[in-house]
Amino acid sequence: MNGMGKLVTYSLLQQKSTSDRLQSVLATMDLKSPDRKVLTDLVGALAFDPSVNVRLSAVEALAPHAQEDVVRAGLLAALPRESAPLVQMAMIELLANVRENDAAPIFDRLARDEAADKNVREAAKRALATLRTPLSPAEQNPNAHNPETSRGKTA
Repeated sequence: MNGMGKLVTYSLLQQKSTSDRLQSVLATMDLKSPDRKVLTDLVGALAFDPSVNVRLSAVEALAPHAQEDVVRAGLLAALPRESAPLVQMAMIELLANVRENDAAPIFDRLARDEAADKNVREAAKRALATLRTPLSPAEQNPNAHNPETSRGKTA
C-alpha cells in the first residue's frame, strides 16, 4: 500500500464507528511491510478497542509481524487485561507460536485462574507446554537439509 493508503489506514483507526475501525484493521492486513506507526496503531486497537471483533482482527493483522518487538510487547501488555476468551486464546496461540518466553508467567497465571474461561485455561496450558518443549533442529534452522524430504526411491 502506498503512503496515501497508510495515511487512510491511520485515520480510519481513529474512527468512532466499530464498522469503520474494523474495516481499517482489515485494510492493514494487505500491508506487506507496515511501518512502526501502523503496528503501534494495531497494538493500540488490540489493547483498547471496545469491540471484541476489532481486537480479534487486530491479533490476526499483527500475527505476520509477531517477530517485531513492538508487536510482542503489545501482546504481552494486552493479554493480562483482555477479558474476551476468543481474543485471549488468539493472543496465547500467537505468543506460543513465536515462542515468546516472557509470556510464560502470564500463561501460568491464566492456566491456574479458575475464574478464567476453561478454553483459555487449556490454551494457556498448551502454550506453556510449547514454550517448555525444545525446538527441533529443523525448527532451529528451517533452512537446514531435511533427509526425510530428499530420499530417493530405492530399487
